[in-house]
Amino acid sequence: MQESGVDALIACLNACTSAEDCEILAGCVDRYKETSGGILISAAEIAGVAIRTDSRPLVERLIAAVSSEAMFDSKAARELLPALAKLETASAIGVCVAVAEHNHSSALNLARHLESSLGSMKPQTRGAYLNAFRAIVEEAGVSLLGYGTKQLPALFQKAGEERATEFVAQGVAIAHRYGRLAAEEFLEQKTAAAKGASPLG
Repeated sequence: MQESGVDALIACLNACTSAEDCEILAGCVDRYKETSGGILISAAEIAGVAIRTDSRPLVERLIAAVSSEAMFDSKAARELLPALAKLETASAIGVCVAVAEHNHSSALNLARHLESSLGSMKPQTRGAYLNAFRAIVEEAGVSLLGYGTKQLPALFQKAGEERATEFVAQGVAIAHRYGRLAAEEFLEQKTAAAKGASPLG
């Protein structure tokens, strides 16, 4: 690793305000010690974001979803952490990590294009949208990625944060109870009942 990379790691560690947080960050970096300097710095930056936003469980999810072993076999896995580090918010990183638990290529593609889905949303609405998107992925997998990047942002823009969040919660509950296909039909409003439940009317 070049000197600038070492300085970046030290800066990340110095930003920690407790010994426990230093251990979380150092542990995350250590998991990727067999990779490259760029990946190590990205791991430290992602851990730093998780710590600063009190989203520490995100670090363990990242390590489990994108192992250093996977990077030896997958170019997408190698490129994913640097792409995640550019997102800069725990909610955006969290959506991509949830996708990475299913598919590294899909997670990388999402990380590279997520900013365009956020558009001109206000910060608070962005957070609500990303949390809803992550909930959909966690319950229904990656089959609704297209919905999450296209229809879901439009729903939040037109219906507002509260009504859109309630609608997604219904879809997630349907996925939990009846499965992915039922959730797809509901969220994408393929049935009369789904259209009736839509906050857009």
